[in-house]
Amino acid sequence: MSGSPDLDAIASGLAAGNLDLPAARSQLIERAVRAQLPPNASPATIAAIRAEVEALLHDDPRLERLLRP
Repeated sequence: MSGSPDLDAIASGLAAGNLDLPAARSQLIERAVRAQLPPNASPATIAAIRAEVEALLHDDPRLERLLRP
């Protein structure tokens, strides 16, 4: 996971033990959702889409493998 400061920060946090898998997953989803929406998207819209994505990826084994340090 590299290529952007946000992803590098998540990877560094995982490697250092400052982030656990649920926190890293949450931060990754937050950044991905915000990157796909216009800057003026309402907080309610962002929260609704984020909740849907989190529900879809909650137990995704591939995502967990990618987030393992």
